Amino acid sequence: VVAARSARSNARIVGLTRVVVCAILLLSSEPSEALQIANHHAALWHPPEGLGWFVAVVPISATVAGIVSRVYFTCAWFALFGFYTRFALTGLFASAFYLFSVRQLGGVVLHDMHLLWFTGLLALSPSSAAWSVDTWFRGHTFKPFASRAHDADAFLFWARTLLGLVYFFPGFWKLRESGLDWALSDNLQNQLWAKWYEYGKIPSVRVDLHPGLLHALGLGTLVFELGFVFGVHRSKRVRMVL
Repeated sequence: VVAARSARSNARIVGLTRVVVCAILLLSSEPSEALQIANHHAALWHPPEGLGWFVAVVPISATVAGIVSRVYFTCAWFALFGFYTRFALTGLFASAFYLFSVRQLGGVVLHDMHLLWFTGLLALSPSSAAWSVDTWFRGHTFKPFASRAHDADAFLFWARTLLGLVYFFPGFWKLRESGLDWALSDNLQNQLWAKWYEYGKIPSVRVDLHPGLLHALGLGTLVFELGFVFGVHRSKRVRMVL
């Protein structure tokens, strides 16, 4: 009974993850911005490190981007409601990969890769086992001891791991480049001043006047970023949220 309840709960979490990821992709500005960049001359593109092959191999134009954008939104709506879910998620992954890659050519690196990771994982998982038209329309019920129960567990493991790595590597590079000075020096104070100067506004709460507080917050940031990937697999409370 406990195993069956756990399997049904995991299926609902996977289904809810599908809904949330698809909703974010539908609200994302990347597709429209990719269309603008695809319409620019190739001399204006600035591929980030690791994406040079994309510009060299994949055809990039406003026409192609427009077609891919239509596939993107069609698949995103289908996947959101869980209609032909696996097919829709596969198409969404492929079209999002193209559009998100084109968007990266604008000269500013956007940290949106986790959305692609989750979409790919969802395409391989039983993401239509709950909260989907497929389950309702076809009269399918989630069978907790079937292979897809194991697939749901695998999806949650890798999704949590990837989310943990999103936090881990920023913390790792902070330590590698600056050590504990990232938190215990005047680094955070300088970063606050730089942002305030950028936006031309000084907040009413002057945390920069309390270096001890900044040091504590900096250390807390490092602990959180480096420890999240481990804690997410051990803490039941965190797993309930994720």
